[in-house]
Amino acid sequence: MINKIKNNIPNFSKSEKKVCDLLIKNPELILTNTISSLSRLANTSTSAVLRFCKTLGYSGYKDFCADMIYHLKSTEQEDVRNPIQDITTSYTKALEQINALDSGLIEKLCKKIETADIVYCYGLYRSYLPAEKLQINLKERGVVSIASESPVAFSHNTNISSPDSLIILFSQSGEEHFFMPLVKLASENLTEVWLVTTTPKSFMEDYVSHTITLPAAFPNENIILDNIPVMMVFAELLSYQVNNPHK
Repeated sequence: MINKIKNNIPNFSKSEKKVCDLLIKNPELILTNTISSLSRLANTSTSAVLRFCKTLGYSGYKDFCADMIYHLKSTEQEDVRNPIQDITTSYTKALEQINALDSGLIEKLCKKIETADIVYCYGLYRSYLPAEKLQINLKERGVVSIASESPVAFSHNTNISSPDSLIILFSQSGEEHFFMPLVKLASENLTEVWLVTTTPKSFMEDYVSHTITLPAAFPNENIILDNIPVMMVFAELLSYQVNNPHK
């Protein structure tokens, strides 16, 4: 499959070659990305991704994905793998990369948490778990905070927020479009909104005050991991640095 992509390089347009280069280096991205998120990672358009697929002879992105996933699974090494080792190794690598995050940005968020009159920690579905974890830790450190996974609560709380408040959104994909009314309302109230995600160039990035992109865990082409554990550890590390004189 990779050879097929490489053989078609002369046939790709400039925008299609961006998709080509991305997938040759990281073919596993096809396992967890929609056509829109893949286009953002390639710094191109969804139409360019679609043209890329059609140049390879596929009717659309869905057919290309099916063939690519089959290829990834069929190229699995014949030796018996240890899935537990794969999973732990992947999470370990992801957590080690947290050390490479912008320390200045993390410090800026910590200072905002320390000075905010109230911190709203939001998340949907599984992404609510790190939001709740952060809120519990902040409460133990004397920071007034609220955690919620209800869009109704999002709207209510944001409506009464102020420039002294802070909203932290946890989202793996960073593409929850129903967060947009919240972000717009927060902007009207001059409330800072920070997005914590594991998806580079996410949809929400252009609309929030700041974005912290955490490393994602990709063990191999046959195991897709949930990145919530990475976000949970980040919530733990972040809350540790708040009001900590030794940070």
